[in-house]
Amino acid sequence: YKSNFKECKMYAGKVKKINTYYYFNSSKLFLQSCFELGSLEECYAEIKRLQEYLRLQKNSNETLTKYAHEFCLCFILLLRLNENPVSNNYIKLEFELNKNGIGGKTWIEKKMKEIKISN
Repeated sequence: YKSNFKECKMYAGKVKKINTYYYFNSSKLFLQSCFELGSLEECYAEIKRLQEYLRLQKNSNETLTKYAHEFCLCFILLLRLNENPVSNNYIKLEFELNKNGIGGKTWIEKKMKEIKISN
C-alpha cells in the first residue's frame, strides 16, 4: 500500500511540466501521495511551488487556474486539519468544499472524514 504511493510520488515528480495542465495534475498527484505518506513538509513546499507557478502563468486557462487555486486552498485546510484536528478547522474545510466545485473533492472529503476531531 505505502510502496504504491512512494512509486506514484516518484513518477509524479518526473513528469515534464510543459504546460499548466501537466503542472497542476502532476502536482495534485504528488500532493496526494505525499499526504498519504505523511510527508507534510513536502506538501507545503509543493503547494508553495504550485501557487508561485500559477501566479506567474498569465496566459493559461482561467478556469484551470481558478480550479487550481481552489484546490490549493482546500488542500492547505486539509493539512491544517490533519495537524490540528479541531472542529473549527473541520468547519472551514467543509465550508470551502461545499462552496467550490473543486477537483479532487472526493479524495479531500474522504481524508477529512478519516481525521478524528478532538473537542
